[in-house]
Amino acid sequence: MRRPAHHAPLPSSISESMGVTITSCGHFLDRRVCQTFDRVRDDYLILTTLEGTAWVEEEGQRRDLAPGDWFLLRPGRVHGYTQVTNWTLVWVHFMGPLCDTLLRSLGLLSRERLRFRQRTHRSRDLLIDLVRNATAGTVANEVLLNARLLELLACVHQDYTLESAGTDHMARVLSYIDGHLGEAIALDDLAACAHLSPFHFARSFKRRFGYTPMRFVQKKRMELAQDLMCVDPDLMVRDVARMAGFEDALYFSNVFRKWSGTSPSAFKEAARELEPRTG
Repeated sequence: MRRPAHHAPLPSSISESMGVTITSCGHFLDRRVCQTFDRVRDDYLILTTLEGTAWVEEEGQRRDLAPGDWFLLRPGRVHGYTQVTNWTLVWVHFMGPLCDTLLRSLGLLSRERLRFRQRTHRSRDLLIDLVRNATAGTVANEVLLNARLLELLACVHQDYTLESAGTDHMARVLSYIDGHLGEAIALDDLAACAHLSPFHFARSFKRRFGYTPMRFVQKKRMELAQDLMCVDPDLMVRDVARMAGFEDALYFSNVFRKWSGTSPSAFKEAARELEPRTG
């Protein structure tokens, strides 16, 4: 089982004045066993799945979580989790009167199903950045972490609103890609999502996104691989390759170098240098 990273920032009077308190945050990478029984917390939870599948049960309602899915839990709700396949997730627990006001104003707590997807990776990147910097215990960093959390919630709302406004066939294709990056993806599967022939789908996709469908899939896999190595630079390259949908670690390394201009090992070293230091 991969080593979890869990941070519990020590908030000061600054957080109290801001009305925002981050109580804990962290990640689990490639977790093979994850099960919690019914529990109740007095803070909010927001998490996103990077890889793998799980389900969460909230107040007797079960929600499946796949790659790209987000989940928001309000305080006082009975909930539990069960991992289905190896699960990689990033989360943050938070509380505070400003958080209450913001979530109510954005309408995030009035929605019947609090599992959702995002059209972009802005929210995911903000959450990963928050978790990576949650150990540096300075007043300035505390303010920045709280501000980043507020930005994350606003970003979640913006993308959720766009998604709720209506999805087209290509939006379903993007959702399918995000949910199957760790698996084999065929052009015929993507074309079926768009209700087009493979030929017409490939032309339409390239015209809209600037990439061929399979080139776009490769791009998304490289982004996922970078996210995984940023979250935990100690991950083995072969594990990153598998989680990003590559059976051959050597082939993955060659593709990674073409996309990023550096090797996975060098990228991990650079990510390790950026890890916040404590003490």
